[in-house]
Amino acid sequence: MSSGTKKTKLRRGRPREIDREEVARTALCLFEEKGVDGVTMNEIAEAASISRRTLFRLFPSKGDLVWDGIWELLEQTKVQTESIRPQSMTLSEFVEAFFMPGLRSLEVPEHAELARRRLLLVAGSPGLFNHPAFNEMRVFLSSAVQRCVIQQKVPPELLAGSLSSIAISSVIWWAKSNGTVSALDAFRLALGAVAEVQERC
Repeated sequence: MSSGTKKTKLRRGRPREIDREEVARTALCLFEEKGVDGVTMNEIAEAASISRRTLFRLFPSKGDLVWDGIWELLEQTKVQTESIRPQSMTLSEFVEAFFMPGLRSLEVPEHAELARRRLLLVAGSPGLFNHPAFNEMRVFLSSAVQRCVIQQKVPPELLAGSLSSIAISSVIWWAKSNGTVSALDAFRLALGAVAEVQERC
């Protein structure tokens, strides 16, 4: 190369921004087609046109792909709890504050459609409920009951677990019912049935 020749420095373009919601939706389509166990992370990365390394950075597991956004939801709930005065809520007020907002969000069509698809997938793969975020949520809910609710005769862990089980059963039934009732009404129906049993026992 002559001394008069200038070296041209190759400029790299800005890296492509990854839409994590789109990646999660791509995975969801594959899971619906082949089942969760029938899809590899390599297949998801290829379908989403990203590297395997990038996929694992965004979503360390298949469960993280199914439950995209759950950690953010948990953190938001924790922040909201900090503003509640200790032992200041009845059980009904606690249920209204902690369960109803999420159920009402499922009345928004686009939210409902995605939630229904996820829940139908989970109904066929119950192991997805073993996601670490659910374990942390159960622990948090138990501590929130103990901190916020006016003294109850039922142990906080038992009460929190019972409410969670009713909520999960309700939304899975809602997903399978294909819009017969809203998720919120399904939860209310289940709570009402439990209350009726208690009155008769």
